[in-house]
Amino acid sequence: MPIDFNVTIAGSAGQGMQIIAGILVKALARSGYHVFSSQDYMSRIRGGHNFTNIRVSDKRVYSTVVSSQLLVALDQQSVNVHYKRLADPAIIIHDSDTIKLKKQRRYRTLRFLWKNYRRKAAVLLI
Repeated sequence: MPIDFNVTIAGSAGQGMQIIAGILVKALARSGYHVFSSQDYMSRIRGGHNFTNIRVSDKRVYSTVVSSQLLVALDQQSVNVHYKRLADPAIIIHDSDTIKLKKQRRYRTLRFLWKNYRRKAAVLLI
């Protein structure tokens, strides 16, 4: 079965999206996948909304696509902005403390408490 998967990582400027996207892109490329990444810089000011689209395939890719099968939402605005661009079905990974989602059949959610992982992630990066 061919692989063609799209990921959107979205959040406020300063939340570490570039680090998350960079790690994911490197890991996928080193695993032998073809990866195309596109970063959107709507705001360079801390707190403004930004996102990165990543397309992963077992064949060469030259662009991203509009719909994503996976949304990594770091804040509520990310869900509000990118919800309509999700494929059907899709997965949303979000912080259950800060982001509230309505139960929908078109997507599944993976909830986690981001505060539990911040310290661990910081230690791993150092």
